[in-house]
Amino acid sequence: MKALPLTLAFIVGGLAFPQEMAPHVVSAGREWRQGNKTLTRNAALEPRTLLTGAMSTGDLILDCGNRGAFLYHCLANGCSAPPCAETDSVTSRVSVHRLAFPGLTDMFTRLTRREPAELAVAGVRGSAGPSDAVVMQTPQGVHWAPALARVLEGRYCFRLSLLPISPSNPTRIFTLDWDSAVEKEGVATVPNLAPGLYAIEKGSPETNASCRPDPNSAPAWVLVAPQSNFQVVNKQWDDNLSQIDDLEQSEASTSALSALRHAILASLADSIEGK
Repeated sequence: MKALPLTLAFIVGGLAFPQEMAPHVVSAGREWRQGNKTLTRNAALEPRTLLTGAMSTGDLILDCGNRGAFLYHCLANGCSAPPCAETDSVTSRVSVHRLAFPGLTDMFTRLTRREPAELAVAGVRGSAGPSDAVVMQTPQGVHWAPALARVLEGRYCFRLSLLPISPSNPTRIFTLDWDSAVEKEGVATVPNLAPGLYAIEKGSPETNASCRPDPNSAPAWVLVAPQSNFQVVNKQWDDNLSQIDDLEQSEASTSALSALRHAILASLADSIEGK
């Protein structure tokens, strides 16, 4: 993983954490462990027990309270690091990156409300699937184009599920003939769709008006913003994406990038829902 231009501070390994700084997991990739425990989202950490992973486990993101948030990337199989270590260690074969997004702890809290358990994310998301995005809702319909940047031209159905996903929030389905050369905004109506944060999944329309999900396309998150809020919300989204792009160029894992994007969208969603 290429080094990012981030300033890191030295700490003493094995330092106990004050109560207000108790570290917990934001994104655990696949099979990161502490002792015999496989780490999951929001799991609290023992302050003195090493974290262990491998190149195949993806990246680990920890919220370390007042000390900040950190991303851990294995440089070789069999890497390890103390919880909330703030510097790279040659002997542990793990690189550490401080995450500098403003208000991260609050973002992570909001992420956990929307998605308490982290979903499994493939190593490489299908290139033809929808993208995490902010989309604008106008009287003419929702402008879906930002979420369809990687979707090939064609006729598709999309399944929308309000987040957090719950049996009381039924899935909404809409169909779109997507061709950016003909209609670059990708406008489609979804009757009585409230502004908010949704999981969006691409599929193939069925004759019975159902939508068969594409097994090669992972769901994405879209924030449907009313026209009156869109410019402000979309700018905040774009400003944060620049840092995520840097991490992506440095080969951060798909699961970690997804968690960060979703944390940002969850925070932005709370600013517009109910208005």
